[in-house]
Amino acid sequence: MEHLVQARIKHNNHDRARYPFVGKVISDKNLQKKGPLFCNRHNLLESLKNDSSEDFIVKVLNIEEKAVIGEIIERLPKVPDTLKLICPQLVYRQLYHAFFNLNYNILFVGPHGSGKTTTSRLLAEAFGMQFEYFSCAGIMEPQDFFAKLELHEKNGHSFTFYRPTRLREIFIPKVQNDKSVLVMLDEINRCSEVAQNALFSLLDKTKVFYDPITEKLQPVPVNVKFIAAANIGRYSGTFRLDNAILDRFLTIELSYPSQEAESEFLSSSFPEVPNKFIELLTKFADSIRQDPLLTPISLRITRQITEQVNLCLDLFNGSQEPQNWSPELVKIIINTASGRLYGAGSAKSNEADILKERLMLYFESVI
Repeated sequence: MEHLVQARIKHNNHDRARYPFVGKVISDKNLQKKGPLFCNRHNLLESLKNDSSEDFIVKVLNIEEKAVIGEIIERLPKVPDTLKLICPQLVYRQLYHAFFNLNYNILFVGPHGSGKTTTSRLLAEAFGMQFEYFSCAGIMEPQDFFAKLELHEKNGHSFTFYRPTRLREIFIPKVQNDKSVLVMLDEINRCSEVAQNALFSLLDKTKVFYDPITEKLQPVPVNVKFIAAANIGRYSGTFRLDNAILDRFLTIELSYPSQEAESEFLSSSFPEVPNKFIELLTKFADSIRQDPLLTPISLRITRQITEQVNLCLDLFNGSQEPQNWSPELVKIIINTASGRLYGAGSAKSNEADILKERLMLYFESVI
């Protein structure tokens, strides 16, 4: 079986005659310990500038005592800066090929608040596509994807008519749009199993849908691509996804980012919030995510907390040191997080109470 690794390659300035290119293995910690990676000349490397490096997929040919010998297989597409912190390069590579080479639909699965919607929106931006969001929650009948039946009264008479959904407006636009469109079908496992029948021809190679307004099959425009998201786990109001639906997707699992990546993402989004605060917040969130007995704190919660304190920067008193911050920050943190913690507002809110208490004690101990 081929051993493929991700490696960062540059020109070899010391022994060009034997191995013109040298680099380091990124994706395999065991091979990293073996030393540098050497590669022969390859047409993909011809455009590599002398003072720069790029990431490639490399096939390992030989593992020597203090070096690894490899063969270039493929250049990895460069991850845009906006996606670096939440989308690993190998995941981005999958997505890039799925959209542009293989014409696959993508399904993101993972815990709530792990960045599925954010990643989808940023992918559309990176690929130069128009982003369109459509929630599948509450879709009970196949036609509900495309039109909603409404009852109206006029001059004492009742009548019904179909009101087109945003999804139908995308498929049958009033003005021709040549720009590629990325449609996100969010919460796809919150539509009923009966309603899922509308998705079969939508997502397979036939690319058609039954339009309840015209009562005809309509083609899906060729410039439309699909990405869907599903929360897998202990979530109420969800339905089983039919295996035939799953077969129409390339499934990619997204998990919560590392504490360092989340800190960098929040710092780049809210540069005026002290880095120390973001470090403390992401450290707490990471500790909860590592506890198998508690529901993880989502990226939405950490972002919303940071967003709220960003509106009250005066409470930091111009300091990076927590002991100089106002205790009012703790109230803002608790008030922002309370409604989003699991069980909040219900009779069985023990877990939410535990999380709130831990959150309060954590920040009160440093502020």
